[in-house]
Amino acid sequence: MSEPSDQTPTPTDDPARAGSSIDTVLGKIVVERRLLSQTELDDCNEAILTRAQSSAPTTLADLLVERDFVTRKQLDRLRGDADTAKTSSQLPGYEIIRQIGKGAMGKVYLGRQLSLNRLVAIKEMKKLDASQNAVQRFLREARIGAKLSHNNIVQFVEQLQVDERLYLIMEFVDGDTVKDRIDSRKPHPMGEDECLQIILQMAQALDHAHGRNILHRDIKPANIMMTKAGVAKLADLGLARDMKEDAELARQEAGKAYGTPWYISPEQIRGREDLGPPTDIYGLGATFYHMATGKVPFDGTTQTDVFHAHLNGRLVQPDQRNDKLSEQSALIIETMLQRDLLKRYPNARDLIEDLEVCIANRKRPAGSHSVPLPHAKPEIDLSRIATGTFGGNGGESVQVVRKEAEGPLSNPLVMTMVVLLALSIAANLGALLAWLL
Repeated sequence: MSEPSDQTPTPTDDPARAGSSIDTVLGKIVVERRLLSQTELDDCNEAILTRAQSSAPTTLADLLVERDFVTRKQLDRLRGDADTAKTSSQLPGYEIIRQIGKGAMGKVYLGRQLSLNRLVAIKEMKKLDASQNAVQRFLREARIGAKLSHNNIVQFVEQLQVDERLYLIMEFVDGDTVKDRIDSRKPHPMGEDECLQIILQMAQALDHAHGRNILHRDIKPANIMMTKAGVAKLADLGLARDMKEDAELARQEAGKAYGTPWYISPEQIRGREDLGPPTDIYGLGATFYHMATGKVPFDGTTQTDVFHAHLNGRLVQPDQRNDKLSEQSALIIETMLQRDLLKRYPNARDLIEDLEVCIANRKRPAGSHSVPLPHAKPEIDLSRIATGTFGGNGGESVQVVRKEAEGPLSNPLVMTMVVLLALSIAANLGALLAWLL
């Protein structure tokens, strides 16, 4: 059943009984804020009834402006407050405190769960204002959220429907996002230790989600929320899907690119149907790169340009953009961003193990031996070192010339000399054998 229109009040013999109308809530607010008296409000309500009976309906909002009680700018703010108050009166078990966000699918409110006296975030969608696909996506987000329970994932509380409105009740995170932190430190990157701790927590969140067949598909800085205590929480399951139960959805979306351009994986760009855990690891790797360098791994003037760069562009090594970044962190990022799925981390567990080793190494005394990463290995292309060509080749994998952790071969010039010497020896041996024969 649809709600009464805000523009056409329902006639009644008693103006005070129009409790379901937005006008009643608005009237209460303007009186409480002393923008007009109760007597003036009663006069406005009488005028609304008179106009409705004479086929010239109006609303309290328009009448307040017409009689110069409020300006249009004030009215816009009052309407928002009235809508919030009306939502609160309709949502059983919850009190709406204020609106804290607005997106394409609806509004987000800060609320209070009365039974437990705790703050929650409330996402609202008006079914009449949304497409069927949007409604299904909203409901799928609730279904998937109910399957996850992890300290590093925003907790789902419940899903409600009141008349034609859908609500998702979620944990309220009082803090900022990783995007906020990146933006606030421009043009400088975030600190490496801070990055590692956040990425480790996100890898643990993905390990939990993937273990329950849930793929997020939209890992990015804006979807990582940070509490004031420094706990990272993965948010927004709007694009998430169950890798087993949503097979039909995967077929419907085949050939289409879903995700955020700067953090989307190559296989998402191609619209592949068989997405898996490495897809989220790529998005987290692009996020890690952005945090640690202050720049996205691939950029362009258009979305098409960015997509093409993900597919074919040369990855600038993160420690070339930020020379303070450790070699092991850079190697982890590069492995997360491998285009070739066989070279990327296959699961979040392997990534967690590398991150834990990297973090432990950074706590070792200066000059002590570092433990090698158990999974990420440097990819050394001797032919490119020998010829001095470091440009992209447009191939499938990101070509990485990564120096060794220790020893004289860590210097590319020394490595080049070794290769040239080996070639010279081979050539001389060949000539000697030819002479002997």
